[in-house]
Amino acid sequence: MKSIVLLFILFITTCFGASSQDLDVFFSKALFQSPENYAYIENYLAVKGTSLNYKQNEAGKMQGSIEVLLIIAEGDSIKYLDKYELKSPEFEENEERTNFIDLQRIALPKGVYSLEIQVSDKYGVPEQKPIVYEDLIVIDFAKDSILISDIELIESYKPSDTKSTFTKGNMELIPYSSNFFPEEIESFAFYAEVYNTIGILGKDQAFLTNFYLESQDSELKLDTYAGFKRQNAVPVAVMLNKFSIKELPSGNYNLVIEVRDKNNILVSKKKHFFQRSNPNLKLSSENLANIGVGNTFVVNINLDSLNKCIKSLHPISSTSEINYAETQLAISDVELMRKYFYHFWQKRNKLEPERLWLSYNEQVQKVQKEYGTIINSGYETDRGRVYLQYGQPNSVEVVHHAPSSYPYEIWHYYKLGKRSNSKFIFYNPDLVTEEFVILHSNVPGEPYDAAWHYKLQERNTLRDNIDKTMAPIPYGEKALDFYSMPR
Repeated sequence: MKSIVLLFILFITTCFGASSQDLDVFFSKALFQSPENYAYIENYLAVKGTSLNYKQNEAGKMQGSIEVLLIIAEGDSIKYLDKYELKSPEFEENEERTNFIDLQRIALPKGVYSLEIQVSDKYGVPEQKPIVYEDLIVIDFAKDSILISDIELIESYKPSDTKSTFTKGNMELIPYSSNFFPEEIESFAFYAEVYNTIGILGKDQAFLTNFYLESQDSELKLDTYAGFKRQNAVPVAVMLNKFSIKELPSGNYNLVIEVRDKNNILVSKKKHFFQRSNPNLKLSSENLANIGVGNTFVVNINLDSLNKCIKSLHPISSTSEINYAETQLAISDVELMRKYFYHFWQKRNKLEPERLWLSYNEQVQKVQKEYGTIINSGYETDRGRVYLQYGQPNSVEVVHHAPSSYPYEIWHYYKLGKRSNSKFIFYNPDLVTEEFVILHSNVPGEPYDAAWHYKLQERNTLRDNIDKTMAPIPYGEKALDFYSMPR
C-alpha cells in the first residue's frame, strides 16, 4: 500500500470508477512479460481517502480498511484467489485523510482468463454491498515479433535502492489509476517495456523508440508532444518518460509508442487512450504575434477565405480553440487570423502543416457536396460535423421515403477509439430542407434520446403519453432493425 495524491474523477475506459455508499475506488491493470517465459498482470487499486469509514487503531490513531477479494479463473478453474485487507495510512483525528493505492503482481502462463475483484469498506454499514469489477485477460506474448507491453500511466517516479512492490529495476513507480487528466495535473508520465528485440533484430542491434500524442478522434499527431529514445537490443528494453501537458487543450488523446528498426521501418506500435480537461487554457494574441507566417501556405489567403477556413475547423477543434477562433472571427484581424490558422495546423504537424490542412480540406469539400444545404455549409450540419470529427462511418442506412417515419439515416462505426459499435441517428423533421439533425446517439457527449423511435414516427403517430419511448411499429418500418443490426 502506498500513500499518494490522486484526483478522483469519474471518467474511465480501460479503468473503472465505482461508488457504493461513500466508497470510491479506481482500478486499472497492465500486462507485462517476464524473461522467465511467463507473463504477469499488475492490478492497481486506488482508494479515495475521504470515502472511507475510520476507526481508532491500537496506536490511538484513525485508520480505515478495505477488504479485497481477487479471483482469476480460466474457464471453470480458479487459477488465483486472494482475500486480503488493505489499510489506509494512519492519521490524527484532525489531520487530512489521504488517498492510497495498492499494487498486486500476479504471474500467469499463456491463456484467456476472467478477472473479478470485489472491494468493500470494512467499517461500512452492514448492508453495504461490495463493489464488483470484472474483466477479461488475454495473455499471448508471441516470440516471432517485437512486442510492447501495456502502457502504465505513472503519477510519480524516483530512483530507489529499496526494493518494494512499486519498484522496477532501480526506480520506484507510483501508478496513476485513471485515464482522466484534469487541469490541476500538469505532467504526464508513463512506463512500458519492449520485448523480443534480440531475437528479431539481433543482439546489440540499434532501434528507435518513438512516443507522441495524437488526437483520438482524428489520429492527427501532435509533434509538440513527442520524443524518442535510441536503444540497443536487450532482453527487456524500458521506456520511461515524462512531459508537460500544461498547454495541452481539452480533448481525447492517445499516447502512441512506436518501435522502429535501424532502417526506420515500423515494427511495433501501442496506444493508450486518455482524456484531458483544460478549460481555462487560453490562446493569447501575444503568443500568436510571435509566430512567423512569411513564406508559408497561409500568407496569400484573403480575409473571406480565412473566415471559411477557420469556421471549417470547428468539428476538430478543442473548446478553447473554438472560443479563440470565434473571437478572431469577430475582430477580423487578417494577420492574427492567418497566424491562428497556421498555428492550428503547425502544432498538429510541425513539419508538414500544409499537407495536413489540404488533407482535411478534401474532407470539408466532400461533406459540403454531400451535406451542404441552402442554410448551412456542410461542416455546419450535424452529418458534416460528425463525419469530420469521427471520420467516415463503416455503414450508412439511408431511409428517405419510409411509409410512416420522417426521413432518416443511421450511421454505424465499428470502433471509435476504444469504443465499439457506435451509432448516430439523423432525421429530417421539417420535410422541406435537407437539414438532417441528430436525433439520438450512443456516443458519450452526443445527444441521447431514449424516445428516438417514437419521435421518428411522430410524422404520423401522436404520442398520448410523454413517458413512452417506443412507438407501435407500422408495416414496413425497419428503423429498429437497422439500429440493432447495422447492415
